Amino acid sequence: MSVNCNTIVALDDKTLEEKSSLGRSVSVSIHAALSNCYKAIETLEMSHTATGAEAVYFYAAITKLEAASQALRQMREILAKGKPSEATIDWIKTLDYDRLYIAGAKRGLIPPVIDQWNHLVVLMKSLDHLAITNCLITDIEDLRGKIHSMIATPLSSTLSAPLTTEQVEGLCIIQTALIQFSTFAQMVSYLNAVEPMDPTWCRYIDAAKVVKGDDEAQFLIQ
Repeated sequence: MSVNCNTIVALDDKTLEEKSSLGRSVSVSIHAALSNCYKAIETLEMSHTATGAEAVYFYAAITKLEAASQALRQMREILAKGKPSEATIDWIKTLDYDRLYIAGAKRGLIPPVIDQWNHLVVLMKSLDHLAITNCLITDIEDLRGKIHSMIATPLSSTLSAPLTTEQVEGLCIIQTALIQFSTFAQMVSYLNAVEPMDPTWCRYIDAAKVVKGDDEAQFLIQ
């Protein structure tokens, strides 16, 4: 359904292509940022000291996260130009999130982390089509802040000195943030793959009551 880069909001072909391009940029930038973060962590774990090399990777990660955040903001501007139809809102209200979670986790499409899924469901049920995009932007900014803090700590210490307890804890915080962000982003991607207006994942819908309109499917919700 593309909850943050979607076909649910009616857009012309040119705008849809622009939005799709931005979506690809977000994905590439985020993957690059995660890769750089893990390279930084690997560097620190191998040396057990702050050599300065880890900062290069962390700064690269920050740059990629900034690019992802900027692309998401541009996507939000595009999505803000329209809003979901009443039929789409009715469809979203009837989605069976429990069944989606169970099926996705069983097939290995999403991590079985119920807290992150519940967070996503709350955003979906808000019926604000910008909510998840806003959340992703906030999460990226939060991750950037944690990385900035980690950079400041090693750079403020003597190079080649053993990592302090604070630095080790900082690494743990970043790794936890990376896992949480990756998990949530994967779940968003999973929901994106659900075909808009498809009753397959809806509850309480009688297929015989689905009426095709000229431009969209109209659902009569029980």
